[in-house]
Amino acid sequence: MGQGGLRRGDRPPLLISRIPASPLLPRLNIKTRLFLAIVATNVVVALAFVIALQLSSNARFRDYVRERETRRVEALAALLGDAYAEHGGWEFLKDNAGLWNAINDANGPPRPVGPPQERRGGATFMRERIDGGPPPPPPPPKGGLGPPPRPPPPDDPRRSEIGREPRAMLVDIHGTRIAGDGLPGGEGTRVPVDANGLTVGWVVMPQPRLVAPDLRFLEEQSEATWTIAAFAVVLAALVAWALARGLIAPVKRLVHATHRLAAGDFAVRVDTRSRDELGQLVRDFNALAGTLQRTDETRREFLADVSHELRTPLAVCLAELEALQDGVRPVTPQALESLRTELATLTRLVEDLQKLAREDAGVLSYAMTPLDLSTLVQSALNAFAESFARRPLQVELAPGERTPLRVVGDRERLTQLFNNVFANCIRYTDPDGRVRVTLASEGMYARVDVEDSAPGVPPEALDRIFDRLYRVERSRSRASGGAGLGLAVCRAIAVAHHGTIEARASSLGGLMIRVRLPLNERRT
Repeated sequence: MGQGGLRRGDRPPLLISRIPASPLLPRLNIKTRLFLAIVATNVVVALAFVIALQLSSNARFRDYVRERETRRVEALAALLGDAYAEHGGWEFLKDNAGLWNAINDANGPPRPVGPPQERRGGATFMRERIDGGPPPPPPPPKGGLGPPPRPPPPDDPRRSEIGREPRAMLVDIHGTRIAGDGLPGGEGTRVPVDANGLTVGWVVMPQPRLVAPDLRFLEEQSEATWTIAAFAVVLAALVAWALARGLIAPVKRLVHATHRLAAGDFAVRVDTRSRDELGQLVRDFNALAGTLQRTDETRREFLADVSHELRTPLAVCLAELEALQDGVRPVTPQALESLRTELATLTRLVEDLQKLAREDAGVLSYAMTPLDLSTLVQSALNAFAESFARRPLQVELAPGERTPLRVVGDRERLTQLFNNVFANCIRYTDPDGRVRVTLASEGMYARVDVEDSAPGVPPEALDRIFDRLYRVERSRSRASGGAGLGLAVCRAIAVAHHGTIEARASSLGGLMIRVRLPLNERRT
């Protein structure tokens, strides 16, 4: 088996990218995930709130019931103390279960059984039961509904936790039961019964239990709590749905625009009015699309301009060669000089294109050494002295407040930069014009200003004259011989030296090129 096969005993490689997705994890979109996350969070919070509220409410309500029963037993103990002092003992209560149950009922929670003036206190009620017997039953209500149902007897087993209040038991000071049934377990809350400053007995109350009104109250509270929780969950679901749609809508537009951008539609833009992170992302996308659109337009213009610039000198050379070959034009030094000029223009164009291509690829090497920028500019001016005189142009060197200007750079590349700038002045400045060169220091930078006289450059073209193959057609046209690459090369060299180059309107009526390069930190 070849090198790509598996030997016996080898384990096949694990292809993680081919592991099928689990069916338990459906592929949901971001809007659905966000909606479910918010709703699930609100459901958990609502459940925790309801459970905590019910536990707290039940505990607090049981404390309230316990406190209520304690107060009732204390009132019952005070009533029994007055009755004991009035009768001189407990004989009136022994074997009188009906009176004991009536006393317990009279000291229970107040019930609206009639107008306030018809309600009787516990002592008055007990005296009426002892002296005159039970009061007559209330008259039946009008309307033929008959009397209300009779309450169950005291020993009815239906007196449970959902029935009436639990009964108390009265014992004397020796613990002997006087009235009431025995308590389960024999223990309960003991409240002393005092008469004439002495303890004459104890009222023993079983642990308080929730009766029917209490249970109905808790049920109503529970139903209300669950209703509020359900309403809160529904409201949270509606808000989550609206929030998810609001957050995902710009993302969906951005995704659609990204697909169009990837397909080559660089004019696509996404509208946004948001000031948050999504709005910033949309604005960055629009900026990226604008940059790609400008890059694509520049590329198309560059290809068209390069083909045009190459075709023109080639067509001229081909026409002159054909004329020489056909004998239309004699072979003279002037004809050969014309061919040489066109070939030189073509060669210079190709060399500039090659330099820009190498600069873009990052393979153009720079030999950085300390040098004096003033001396370098002076040498470049001296090399162009004859060309300036032939135009003719008046050249003025105006050194600034500081010379020399120590910088670190590539002497050959910087010389090429200023050569291109000076050649630009010679090529485009009207004859009998002026050129002024100013050198100065500006903070941590050395500044070189090269100004020329008319013609000038329109303000809208100042930011574009450093673009490749760009020319100002009105004043700086093809007739002057430029291909529009010289200043582009200058910008590449300035950027490589961590400097800047910019174009401004000159005070002489033409164009000013300003070059700024970092000064050497070890300057003297």
